[in-house]
Parts: sequence; structure tokens; C-alpha cells
Amino acid sequence: MFRFFKTLDSLFYPVGDRLFVLDVSRLQENERLQFKYDHNKKLVAIQKIKLSSFEEPMEAIAETDILPGAFGRVFYQGRSWKACCEEQIKITKEQPVLVTAKHELTLLVIPADNSYQSSRL
Repeated sequence: MFRFFKTLDSLFYPVGDRLFVLDVSRLQENERLQFKYDHNKKLVAIQKIKLSSFEEPMEAIAETDILPGAFGRVFYQGRSWKACCEEQIKITKEQPVLVTAKHELTLLVIPADNSYQSSRL
């Protein structure tokens, strides 16, 4: 399980009885914080990653459901790719998505239309 966080002034993150404050105002547009969790949903790592951004988002189709904090698959440019959603929403199978960036062999996607508002968790 993981989460991506975009550029903000600061990020407040509770861990146990402590509250961590991360200053993320210095993140570049193509950088994200990736929070990694173990199978018990405990935070095990925070990593800054660089994304390969596209000039314009490219269309793709979700091959599987993509749940918040989890990976799924999308069909993009004639191939099946591992993907995750940049927002904390559910993407359903066969839903059109836009590919916004790539990190290694994983695509970051967002819903292609505004109908996803009802899918927010």
C-alpha cells in the first residue's frame, strides 16, 4: 500500500501518538512523496521520487479496478501497464483514464471525465 502526495506547503501525517509535519513546498512539479506501508498498514518508508511527465495527458482504459493506495492495470499504447491513481479515488474496470506521468514502469493516472466524483471514497 502506498500514497503519493503532490506539492503543498506542508503535510501533516499522524504516526501513532505523534504528528509529523513535512515541508513539501520545495518539491518540483515532477516530484512526489511516496509513502510505503507494510501489510499491517504501518508506515515503513517515505521516499521522494521523480516522475517523467507528459506534455499533455494521454488517454488509456482501465483493465482492472484501481483502488486508492493500490495498483491496477491500464491499456495504453497497445500494451498493458501497471498503474495507480494520483488521487484517492476508485477507478473502475473499463473506465477511461488519462496518463499524467510515469515512474519507472508504473503509470500515474486520473479519471478522464468528471463522473468520477461519485467514486470518491
